[in-house]
Amino acid sequence: MSVHTENLTPAEQKKLRNKQRKKAKQEAMKREKQKQEEQQKQQQQQQGKAKSQDSELDGPKEEELVPEKLERVCMQVLYGLFRCCVYFLIQLNET
Repeated sequence: MSVHTENLTPAEQKKLRNKQRKKAKQEAMKREKQKQEEQQKQQQQQQGKAKSQDSELDGPKEEELVPEKLERVCMQVLYGLFRCCVYFLIQLNET
């Protein structure tokens, strides 16, 4: 005990010790809570990274699926198929 506690009665000393224990316990709880929050934050960051990597493999994002762009791409594909069919039919007619 410190120098100031020598003048205290036993009941006051007990009260002071209880306050000190309570404060130490609160500080320990606070440190533990901060530690848990940091762990949760790290887990969320890791999950976020994993999700972003998975989403890249899943396919295009919704904002990339613009109807006009899809229509243009589909028309190009259909035109390419049409040209292949025409070429094939011409080859058949020549033989």
